[in-house]
Amino acid sequence: MRKLSAGHKFQKGFATQHNTTMSAKYSRPDHGEKDPAGTLYHRWFDGQTCCYKSCATVLTADQACVVIATDESKRKRLAKSKTPVISWVPHGRQVLHRSCFQKLETSANDLFSSRSEANLFHAGIETAEHYDGQSTIQNCAAETAKLFWSVAELGSDNKPQRPQSPVVVAFTGAGISASAGIPTYRGTDGIGTKSDMKHGSSSDDTTQEDEQTAYSKLEPTATHRHLATLEQQGWLSYVASQNCDNLHRKAGTTRDHITELHGNVFIEFCSDCHKEYERSYEVDAYSTDCYKESYYVKCCHCGFGHRTGRQCSARGCRGKLHDTIVNFGDPLHDSILGGLSEATGKFLAADVCLALGSSLSVSPANMLVTLPHFLVVVNLQSTDADGDADIRVWAESDQFMTYLMEELQKGPAKETPLVMQKKGGSGDKNW
Repeated sequence: MRKLSAGHKFQKGFATQHNTTMSAKYSRPDHGEKDPAGTLYHRWFDGQTCCYKSCATVLTADQACVVIATDESKRKRLAKSKTPVISWVPHGRQVLHRSCFQKLETSANDLFSSRSEANLFHAGIETAEHYDGQSTIQNCAAETAKLFWSVAELGSDNKPQRPQSPVVVAFTGAGISASAGIPTYRGTDGIGTKSDMKHGSSSDDTTQEDEQTAYSKLEPTATHRHLATLEQQGWLSYVASQNCDNLHRKAGTTRDHITELHGNVFIEFCSDCHKEYERSYEVDAYSTDCYKESYYVKCCHCGFGHRTGRQCSARGCRGKLHDTIVNFGDPLHDSILGGLSEATGKFLAADVCLALGSSLSVSPANMLVTLPHFLVVVNLQSTDADGDADIRVWAESDQFMTYLMEELQKGPAKETPLVMQKKGGSGDKNW
């Protein structure tokens, strides 16, 4: 099975918590879209009513909301003699104001109609996606832009300018490719969540299994394009991605500026000389499940095949070509597609890390985000690095990155402090 494209605060009290106000965006049914005026992002649920019946008011773009999935096996156990306090969606998802969600989350189960409904709600908490309101996301983008300018080198007039050497790195996960049409594993609409919650055939069929995704037809998302632009502008030095969909390269991120930690479906390599070959087709279609092919060899780590049946064309080599996909159980590549070692060096040298669309739960790759001096985390669900984040944004990366680019275009604010103390001193981050 192909792998899915699978603390202290920046300013005290600034990193958003679940009691503040987030928004979302873009093209699939579970993503929002920008209005014609280009100023407001409508999340897929904006305009609906809060599922907490005691509230039942309209959800608007600047309100913080929480989405939870329905556990079908528990929903079917609800007492028919009692009216639920939440409007549960069969095989689906519920959206509540964050304040309503917190009220229910912190209650002693006395707000629910029954113990069965309380159990259903608490099962949904495990899948929760938190959305800040639009103004909060814009504020976070402005603070991140200020952070960028604060670590930029000074020009001859003692004012910040685009850095002579890049100061930012990015770590990306499956969440940044969701709006391109690639299903995630986690999340309220994720493949794994639907399976765990017994959604079955009645679930939203707009999200298909990863094996059915035609990668060659996919287009980069706003996040992919904005990261490529940051590289072109001199801000971004490197990207470490957990995705194998090739969308970073398609958006314009150059080969020398990316490590594809979990592989690339269009690239195979020679197991002897390590020469890489980029194809126009998905090379793992000739390796992963090709049990009957004469060249098939079962991998001792993941149980799948990696040989593609082709040979290296380098003079004097003729080594066997392998796909680059890192399945569950496989070790990360040390040098192929950039490699973990290259990424580690780049992240160590960086000032700011943008962690976008990842739960940051898969090691050892997740340790990369802790290496730069400052960390900005953008994700709908909780991550393993939330406690280390200097700025924490509960949003989809497309919306946040669009706002960040708008803020950077404005240039540095006049009051932007330019004093920064690196790690290894007192441990403080001064501005």
